[in-house]
Amino acid sequence: MDGCVYRTWLREDHGKKFCFKSGSEPVTCLDGPAQQKTLPWFFGMDPLELCVETGTEVVFNKTGHNVVEMANQADYDACTGFLGENPTVGNNINPFIWQADTDGTFYFACGVGTHCSAGGMKAKITVAPKCSTTKTLPWTFGMQPLVVCVETGTAVIFDKTGSGHNVNQLASETEYNGCTGFTDIQGNSDNPFLYQADTTGVFYFACGVGSGFHCNNGGMKAMVTVADTCLVE
Repeated sequence: MDGCVYRTWLREDHGKKFCFKSGSEPVTCLDGPAQQKTLPWFFGMDPLELCVETGTEVVFNKTGHNVVEMANQADYDACTGFLGENPTVGNNINPFIWQADTDGTFYFACGVGTHCSAGGMKAKITVAPKCSTTKTLPWTFGMQPLVVCVETGTAVIFDKTGSGHNVNQLASETEYNGCTGFTDIQGNSDNPFLYQADTTGVFYFACGVGSGFHCNNGGMKAMVTVADTCLVE
C-alpha cells in the first residue's frame, strides 16, 4: 500500500506486519465507567447491602445462577416477586454487569430455586452521587487514646459493648487532655455509639465512667478531625 511504513507487531501476532501511514484520522474515544464494584455471587454467601456512586459499573461475579431485580423491600425480604423473563432459570451470562446510572435503591437476587432465601444470594444497592463511609473505633478499657481523621459525611462508630462504658463529647482540647468536663459519668447500653461527622473541625470524645477514671487510666478517649480530605500518612 502506498505511503505505508511496515512494522512487525511484537506481541501476540508474531510475524505479522502492519501498515502505519502518516497523516491524521478521526478517532472516537469511549469513556469507561467512572468506577467498578465487583460483588461475590454464590450459594452460601451473606446477603449484601451497599452503596455505590452514580455511574458505577456493578459486576456480579457469577458462574451460572442468575441475577434478577425485585420491585421493593418487601419482595427483597421475602425472596419473592422476581422480575424479568424466565426469572427462576439460571443462565451463563458470566459475569452479570449492571450499570448504576440512576440514583435510588435497587434490589437484586438469584431467582433460581431457594438460592435467595437459603443461599443468601441477594443484594440491596443504593445508588447516590456520593456514598457515606464508616469508621469504626475500638472502645475498651486499656485501649490507646485515638487520634484519627475522617472525611466529611463519615459515620464514626464507637465499638462499645455491654453497659460499663459511655461516650461523652467534650467541649475543648483542654477537657480532652485533662479528662474533665463530662456530662455523663454512668455506663449505658447505647451500643454501638454512632457519631455522624457532617461538620468539619476537631472533636473530642471520652468515656466519662468513674468521673474520668476510664479516660485517664483506661485510655478511653478519641480526638477526631473531620475534613473534606484527610491526608494519607
